[in-house]
Amino acid sequence: MKRFILLVLILLFSGISYSQKTLVVEKIGTFRKLAFRLGDDIKIHAVNPKRVLHSYLWDISDSAVIIGNGNKVWIPDITKVHKEVYFPGLMTRLLTLGGIGYFSVTAVNHLINNELIFPPRDLIISGSLLAGAAICVPLSGRNIRIGHRWKIKVLDLELR
Repeated sequence: MKRFILLVLILLFSGISYSQKTLVVEKIGTFRKLAFRLGDDIKIHAVNPKRVLHSYLWDISDSAVIIGNGNKVWIPDITKVHKEVYFPGLMTRLLTLGGIGYFSVTAVNHLINNELIFPPRDLIISGSLLAGAAICVPLSGRNIRIGHRWKIKVLDLELR
């Protein structure tokens, strides 16, 4: 009897299907695509009114997306989508932590030993780490302009 009830429940729930909408930014003529699903972190530039929204993708409909706390943006009003690049963003954080950490540890060590607090050698090392982090900041992401080369589409995928 238990197996029969389990079989009936499996058959009932296997017939239920739902659709998952995906916001796709694709480059025409190539295989380059960015896909955003519900709950993904997204940053977009929109016109009408001109604004930049950076939050989670809350809802996707056929003609609009809702970002964050009910900010509704029509899909034709989206002008740019920000693409995050993982490795330069990671290097920015690590180099910043390394530069600040090295500077603070050596400064405390020199204070304990009654030496010169900021010797030029330590300033050069921590400054070069922070300069490397500053170089990685513009490399950590890029804005993709929506227009002739890049298009936005909403895909409706039915999963069964």
